[in-house]
Amino acid sequence: MSANMDTDPLISTNRGRNKTKYLCPALLGLGLTCLTTAIVVSFLSYEASSYQEGVPIRILSLNTWGMPYTIFGGLDKEIRMPAIAKMIKKKDFDVYFLEELWMRPDHEKIRQAAASMGYHMTSYNSMAQGPCPYLPLDFLCCDGGATPSGCSGLAVVSKYPLKEIHFTIYNDHGPMSGGEKMARKGFGRVLIEPVENTTVDLFVTHTCASDEPSDKMTRES
Repeated sequence: MSANMDTDPLISTNRGRNKTKYLCPALLGLGLTCLTTAIVVSFLSYEASSYQEGVPIRILSLNTWGMPYTIFGGLDKEIRMPAIAKMIKKKDFDVYFLEELWMRPDHEKIRQAAASMGYHMTSYNSMAQGPCPYLPLDFLCCDGGATPSGCSGLAVVSKYPLKEIHFTIYNDHGPMSGGEKMARKGFGRVLIEPVENTTVDLFVTHTCASDEPSDKMTRES
């Protein structure tokens, strides 16, 4: 007796094999597409962040030569200070560094001119040594009324609000000759924010004026 053998498989695997054959290339293509997209987006973001147009800051540094004429021989000071105030009113620059603005009345004259145009200015005492170590001889700290004794002569006028103001006095001041020892020179730092979330530190200084060897040594120090 012969028997008929059922050779058909109970479960056919051909359909699953066909799906697997196309699944791997599809996943590979999807992965490559995502990777390419990420690279392109990153590159475009880098290009945008790296090549943003900058904000120009126009700065003028000016030695005002603010010595009183009667004591120190500052020629034409009474003419020069109103002219400086008038110049600042033109608003040709965003920031003005002023040196040798020794006297308080001259400082106030320029401050009023700057304020009338919406500009900001460091106060007289914010760029001077303090606290005073010479009480009751406080005029040695920073007079600014009769003499520049004890003062730095520095000031900053800015189109942008001054978010921070700091003054650092030098340890060496030069010889007594020429009045260098009486002055208390140093460097000032102000912090501005020209654009939102972008701050800039600006520094202004004034050092020994003459070419005497002792003054040169002090400048280098």
